[in-house]
Order: sequence, then C-alpha cells, then structure tokens
Amino acid sequence: MDKTVRSLNCIIHITSCERFNELRITLVDLREKNPEIPIVVIDDNSYSVSQAEALKNNFSIEVIQNQTKKGVLRNRNDLLNNYFPSRFSINLDDDANFITPNFTDLIEEYFNKYPEVGLLAFNIFWSENYFNDIPKSCANVSYVKGFVGCGCACRKEA
Repeated sequence: MDKTVRSLNCIIHITSCERFNELRITLVDLREKNPEIPIVVIDDNSYSVSQAEALKNNFSIEVIQNQTKKGVLRNRNDLLNNYFPSRFSINLDDDANFITPNFTDLIEEYFNKYPEVGLLAFNIFWSENYFNDIPKSCANVSYVKGFVGCGCACRKEA
C-alpha cells in the first residue's frame, strides 16, 4: 500500500501543556517512523508564538494554540470533534512514543479486520529508557473495560 494513501487514512492528535522538550522528542520520533502522517498539536496556552512556529516549521504539523487553559480532556474532545478529517485518529500525550515502527500499518490493519471496533487502547509503559523489544504480553489482543486518552486510536465511523 502506498504510504501517502495510508497517511490520509490517519491523523495524530497530541495534547500538550508545558512540556515543550518532551513534545519535540515525541515529534522527532513520530517523523522518523512516519514522515507523511498529518499531526495536529493543541497547545493548552503554554507555548510562545515563536515556539509554536518552530514546531510548525520543523515538523510540518498544525499547531492550535488555546488563548486560555481548557484542560487535557476538553482539548482531546475538541480535536476529535473539530479536527478529524481522516478515517482514524491516534491520540497521544506530548511525551508518548511508539515502540513499534509500523504502528500506523498495524492500527489500520486491525480496524480493517474488525470493522465493528471503534477504539483501540494501547499498552502504555513509563520508562526513562527506550524499549528495544516489545514485551511478549503486548502481542495479545483483548477487550478492555477502560482506556486512557494518551494512547488510543479512534475510528471515525464504527
């Protein structure tokens, strides 16, 4: 499948507040893994105009700057309701990085295989060290009762 076509199926939404350095690390990682995927960052009134411009120019992303703080949940809802031109949305925190290099392929493959599924919850690990191997427990897919918004994918129509 052509990478450009695949990137049009998916968009990454990132909420950010007062973690500019962490956001930059996340954006470098995302661009290394998928340079074409559209990314929208919503800044919760914490970055200067010049910082926002640097993000736009260095990473080819869209940055939405709130004039007042709204909070992470409201920002995620705003992104999903107003900036969702694709079939799938990947929702991340500003310090979240994927272990799997081909994460967009896997997400799209799963959504295509199971058309009734509307949301995928990701395993989340906190570590100062980068993971070289995916833990074996991540290979199993299972239903969950809850999820966190800092690591999930939503299907626009399920």
